[in-house]
Amino acid sequence: MSEGPGDEARVRSKALGVMDGGTVVSAVHADEMRRTADGWRISRRVIQVRQP
Repeated sequence: MSEGPGDEARVRSKALGVMDGGTVVSAVHADEMRRTADGWRISRRVIQVRQP
């Protein structure tokens, strides 16, 4: 996580998924977070899926 100015931050996370037939794919989530009165919320998400 890298914090930006004020109440904003950028977060990068990784995921693995198993498809039918056993194929494994990976994904990277690139999120932009914003702090609200209710806590941190995702304001933008970009998902990059990587297949073998």
